Amino acid sequence: MKCASWLRLKITSRTAERIGLVSEVIHSIQFVKMFAWEKPFEKLIEFSRRKEVDIFTRASYLRGLSISFMAFPERVALLLTLASYVLLGNYDITADKVSNQTVPLYQTIWFF
Repeated sequence: MKCASWLRLKITSRTAERIGLVSEVIHSIQFVKMFAWEKPFEKLIEFSRRKEVDIFTRASYLRGLSISFMAFPERVALLLTLASYVLLGNYDITADKVSNQTVPLYQTIWFF
């Protein structure tokens, strides 16, 4: 979670930097137009936005990874339970046994 808060801080700082740059260009638009500086300022703002989007992308990957790991322990616990059930000598696993014995247990664990 420390990495996520660091990324949020970076996103905020990059966004503030870009907004400040755009605000500066808007306030001095007469000089920009007078000296034909549109392209250099456009490139500068585009570069700033690209840096901001890069941080957004990293934060999205981190968020997706953490969400995918939320479901992982539940499935591993079910797999280990069924594997230990078979390894202890109970070879006759049926859908009825699985649904009546393990599913309510894992639903209870999941809600805690």
